[in-house]
Amino acid sequence: MNIQELPKYENAYHYLQEPLLDYVIELCNKILPNIDFDENEEPIELSSLAPRTFGIRYHKGKIDKSFRDKFLNDKGIIKTLEDLDFESSKFWYLLLFIKDYTETMRKESFSIEVSGKEQLESFLDKIQIYHNSNRVLTDSKVTISLSVKGKKGAKITNGGAISYLGEIIQYGLYCIEYENVLMDSLIKSNKEKLSKTILFWLFKETFYKFLPDVYPKDITLGKMTLVARLLYLSGFTEDKKYYNKGTAYKVLADMISNCKTPKVMNRIYN
Repeated sequence: MNIQELPKYENAYHYLQEPLLDYVIELCNKILPNIDFDENEEPIELSSLAPRTFGIRYHKGKIDKSFRDKFLNDKGIIKTLEDLDFESSKFWYLLLFIKDYTETMRKESFSIEVSGKEQLESFLDKIQIYHNSNRVLTDSKVTISLSVKGKKGAKITNGGAISYLGEIIQYGLYCIEYENVLMDSLIKSNKEKLSKTILFWLFKETFYKFLPDVYPKDITLGKMTLVARLLYLSGFTEDKKYYNKGTAYKVLADMISNCKTPKVMNRIYN
């Protein structure tokens, strides 16, 4: 079995229609769609441009493909791809993309802070936890404080007032339109590299966006086991437990079980 070589195009936009990148294109349209606006200034999703970036990076030698023979010689993976009716060449380029997407996320990412709207939604959720059936706060221990550096602060302790504030926020959230400043999130460069745990979680989650939701039961490698083995083969870990069928599922599940996932954006592919 051989891997078909990805053609090199002078016009890089041809990668957006390259059959060997069918799986990459399908995934990118889900996780990295191109956003435009219609005549009413409403956001609409268009085909992703990320496959174009991948094709350029591939032919510039920026994509690690040193493990191709390991991939082709792994009977468990190849048999699983056959079970899923996946084409091995197309899946190979999908694997290369997800590896590069994950690695560039570690080295070339922006952190995205919570928007004003998201903060209001979280604040409202906290208020609603203490509502009784009449939608009035009854817990006298609940207070809302406002602190301003160098200024005198303020505090709300009245349950009815806090409930009413929650109703105002709930109504206001419905009125926030796309261009509103409260929809904006502050984007800044990451000073710290993403941890190994987060990278493994990202690799797994990205693959899960492509793999079938209803995964066959009688299959050579289960979904988590397949992803764990791909982590090992692509060089993310040297721990054989990620490769062995009997331990792969548990070791990856345990690794990412308590992962606190940050809001980040890939500088290369976004």
